[in-house]
Amino acid sequence: MPIINRKQRLSEAREIMRLTGNDLDELDSVSNDRVRDLSEVIIRQVVTGTVVTDYTLIDEILAEIIVRYFFGSKKLHVGPQWRLKKYRIFVHHMLDETYLLKKMSIVNAIGRMPAEIRSSIHRVNTLRNAIAHAFFPENRKEYRKVRKLLYLKKNVFSSRGFKVYYEDSSKLIDYLQRRLACTRSPH
Repeated sequence: MPIINRKQRLSEAREIMRLTGNDLDELDSVSNDRVRDLSEVIIRQVVTGTVVTDYTLIDEILAEIIVRYFFGSKKLHVGPQWRLKKYRIFVHHMLDETYLLKKMSIVNAIGRMPAEIRSSIHRVNTLRNAIAHAFFPENRKEYRKVRKLLYLKKNVFSSRGFKVYYEDSSKLIDYLQRRLACTRSPH
């Protein structure tokens, strides 16, 4: 597999940004109305991508904590444990089909998680569900009155609101990564 250098990687990133309509350089050459529309699309795609990625990472870390607890394994995706039918069944038919809040509940049963962390997981789950199930989540019934997608009472599609989300989810992910590093099998 060829090694991609920095210049090639940046070129790839720019091309992907262009293809997805997220080319910030294009904003300099368009009308004010078009800037407003394009910047709204860019903000929504970046926020959506970040929330879905964070949600997936949180789900993955919770799954890894559960796997370590039950199997003592250090890696969910690689290693000799994949040769064991019991392990494959557990991961494919139980973990893969278990939703985030249930994984949180299992991890909490393994070892109590602070209420603040459980609340953050609930908030990220709610935000991800709103974003993943509607192009305009601010029109969903729970946000319709304020016509904004709120996270801790701030519009997540604003820089101020996104910062609140980002700081909260970063603390949550940091906690889960520390928790993962300490998780061992009881066997």
